[in-house]
Amino acid sequence: LAVYTNTNGYVTGHSKSLPTESDTLPIVLDAANNPAKLIVGFTNVSAPASGSFDISYVIKKNKDEFSLSSTAINWVLVQDATHVSILGHANLTTFVNGAQFNTQNVAVRFDIVLGSGSDPDHIDIKIFDPGVDPNTGSPTYTISNDIIANGSNLMIHP
Repeated sequence: LAVYTNTNGYVTGHSKSLPTESDTLPIVLDAANNPAKLIVGFTNVSAPASGSFDISYVIKKNKDEFSLSSTAINWVLVQDATHVSILGHANLTTFVNGAQFNTQNVAVRFDIVLGSGSDPDHIDIKIFDPGVDPNTGSPTYTISNDIIANGSNLMIHP
């Protein structure tokens, strides 16, 4: 049982980040000179839980990609104007060497910290296989990166 303070906060906007070698992605990391960017979008994700999120990562050279499209927001915890945690469910689609794979009902947890001053915003994403409890289980994929300032615009409203 997890109990969260139900505030009227929300998160909205989009961000770009460069995955690093410590990340584990549903496809192979792009290690080219101009690596692909991970794109994350939030549309009025709010408490009580509503809204949607999406993630995409496309490697154009070998045409591999993965995307997440939300199917549900389970909870949103807005701690203050700079911290938010979101748990939702999504469908995961991957293309590897032209072959498409779909996984329905993965759990996705986001922990977002907006930077203060000159510090960059930071996003942690954990993706859990279907049936794995994100409160007690281990994520299959993890992403933890600073958000690229150019072209990113995340807002948290407590």
